[in-house]
Amino acid sequence: MYLNIYIYRLALKVERELPALSRLIWKDFKISNLFKIRDGYYNKKPPQEKNGNIPFLGATSMNNGITEFYSENTINYWDKVGCNSTNGYEKRYFEGNCLTVVNNGSVGYVYYQDHMFTCSHDMTPIYLKRYKLNKQIGMFLVRCMNKTGEMFSYARKWRPKRIRTSKIYLPINDKLEPDYKYMEKYILVQQIKEYYKILNHFHKLLDSDKKTC
Repeated sequence: MYLNIYIYRLALKVERELPALSRLIWKDFKISNLFKIRDGYYNKKPPQEKNGNIPFLGATSMNNGITEFYSENTINYWDKVGCNSTNGYEKRYFEGNCLTVVNNGSVGYVYYQDHMFTCSHDMTPIYLKRYKLNKQIGMFLVRCMNKTGEMFSYARKWRPKRIRTSKIYLPINDKLEPDYKYMEKYILVQQIKEYYKILNHFHKLLDSDKKTC
């Protein structure tokens, strides 16, 4: 518990030293200048299976974009139009540590993906250039990308062509570049505060259980 308190207090110290979001200088960046943009894959989902462990991402506003799980065997043998074919099967896999944009259906939702996945053509995976992405930076970028995504809808889809010309509004550093270090610290502080709040809640529950025994 004492270690948790120390980490929490350290996070508060970092938070006090960070300038507020409203005091930062922000700038528009063309998404294609910051990210490598890839097209999704499947036009038709493979048949459902019970023991899959690779996420399949589709046009949804829930569950971080995951609509199904598939095994490598299924992904390798079902092509994008629902036929049995292993031709180009490697194109069906996407590395994690990226953002994924819903470009159809629940248009404009953006998610951070930790791990390898496969997806429909209604998802657009985008990979950060010139800086190593992590979960904290990814979560900050997701919030900013979601603001851009609000301009699109089912009638005005956010297809890859439009994503490439869209802009994202980000805080900048002294070099007028995206301030990824700030983004990482900001989200990390929020995570620690939330983690401590949950731990504190459970400690209170345990204490109350001891008193009633």
